Amino acid sequence: MTSRRAFLRNALVAMASAGFLGAQLELFDNGLRTVTSLANQGPGTLREAIETGGTWIRFARDLSGTIKWDGNEWRLLGPDVTIDGRGSHVTLRAPSAD
Repeated sequence: MTSRRAFLRNALVAMASAGFLGAQLELFDNGLRTVTSLANQGPGTLREAIETGGTWIRFARDLSGTIKWDGNEWRLLGPDVTIDGRGSHVTLRAPSAD
């Protein structure tokens, strides 16, 4: 009987954890944006990722190069936005830095 209780307890904990994790992943997925373009604006750009409410922004693995910003884009960033550049080969540069 003890092993059955332990099994049921573990199963309930696992289901509760899965429900919590699923909710967290859904929230994360709704704010996740992937930059696929080096252009300053348009589909797949960093600007679009920020403007569409991205809270976790990453770069596509095959994206490599420089994104030139006019300098005002930083004002678009909220305090809850993370730009995750891990593993990417992308440089953010203001035109005056050329």
